[in-house]
Amino acid sequence: MRPGSWIVLDDINMPDLCPGPKVRYGPRYVFEAWPGARLPGFNVGAVQVPADLEELRPMVVKLLEIPFEVSQSGLKRYRSQLDTLVEGLWPKATLIRN
Repeated sequence: MRPGSWIVLDDINMPDLCPGPKVRYGPRYVFEAWPGARLPGFNVGAVQVPADLEELRPMVVKLLEIPFEVSQSGLKRYRSQLDTLVEGLWPKATLIRN
């Protein structure tokens, strides 16, 4: 993630457009919690990577507290990938386990 670059998030308004038990909130959670610049669209948004990635740490910790929206079989794999990403950004990070 290069500082100043933009990340596009799809389905940020999916919970409003297609309510129901199977709708996923992940993109909305990220978009709403993002600490930097955001550009909303109809159902697509963009977030700008801050100059200091440390600014993302509180958001990441907060989002990791939310239950994952994946099957139990995929949970360990996805959690392992996220842990590797977070540890790459912040080597001494303390992660909360669900």
